[in-house]
Amino acid sequence: MQDVQALIEFERQEYVMDTPNLLAVPASLLRQHAGRLSTSDQMIAESCIEFVLRGY
Repeated sequence: MQDVQALIEFERQEYVMDTPNLLAVPASLLRQHAGRLSTSDQMIAESCIEFVLRGY
């Protein structure tokens, strides 16, 4: 699960990005803007999402 899960730092705390379970989160919770990831964490998050959607 290394390619679909990653540690992401947000506001000085680490979180596990559990990409396969993103679809289980209600859309209403995704509408609230919580902040912005660093450039490197954003690239990691995009890579995980890309892997789940396309398999590479």
